[in-house]
Amino acid sequence: MSSGPAPISIDLNPDPVRVRVLAALSCPRLGFTDQMFIATQLVKMNIELRKHSGAFWEQSLSQLLYQAVDEDFDFVLTLDYDTIFRPTDVWYMLNLMVNEPKASAIFPVQYRREADQLLLGVREHKDGTIQANSLADHLVPATVGHFGCTFIRVADLKRMPHPWLHSKPGPTGKWDDGRVDADVAFWNNLRACGFKMFCATRCVVGHLQQMITWPGEGYLPVHQYSGKYFKDGDAPPIVIQSASYRATNGVDHAASEIHSKPSDHGSQDGDSGRGEV
Repeated sequence: MSSGPAPISIDLNPDPVRVRVLAALSCPRLGFTDQMFIATQLVKMNIELRKHSGAFWEQSLSQLLYQAVDEDFDFVLTLDYDTIFRPTDVWYMLNLMVNEPKASAIFPVQYRREADQLLLGVREHKDGTIQANSLADHLVPATVGHFGCTFIRVADLKRMPHPWLHSKPGPTGKWDDGRVDADVAFWNNLRACGFKMFCATRCVVGHLQQMITWPGEGYLPVHQYSGKYFKDGDAPPIVIQSASYRATNGVDHAASEIHSKPSDHGSQDGDSGRGEV
């Protein structure tokens, strides 16, 4: 058994419960330093933080799940390297896990990257739409979740057959429509074992995304997801149209008041990483 951090004490009536939690971060060699800074705060909560890197996300996360089982942790907290959360979110969900023994996994509300779509599947809404009143309870039964900031009960994980995380191509053998991604396969496996997962609807976490900001009409900012740029191969139409108009007429036809910052000390708003004071 690992000699890591001391167990966390969770106050329950009538007696406190002490649990051991392993935070599992599957991440690339390079990533978002903002998320890493947040993840290190878990150490102050006596949560052991470990990371595994590799070309295959599901293999790296599986290695960390194996460690949690072999070392008899009570819970695993899976983390994505682009998820933004607060330590209070972790504490809240941990209390839910301890107080709801039927929950094999609990995850917070999170949006998909570059899409206005929740990373959540609910049995009653198979058409992909979820009404807000469906999330009225503190814990809502789910069919599919995510691994951004998710608690998994190790005792139930031990009872799941391997592989826990594996991708499967579509009916034609291609990685297109009909494929089953590794994360979805995990949730399918969990449900097939008769275990239950829940969405903690009072807990919301963020999703870091790469965004491009262009000077648009009237030089006002126009935001574009980086993925959208590479998909379209160009800036948003309003940016192109405004730039073309200015090139011909010398002034924007919708000029407006804009804000600028003196460039005496650079243009990075203090986040250039050059150590300026």
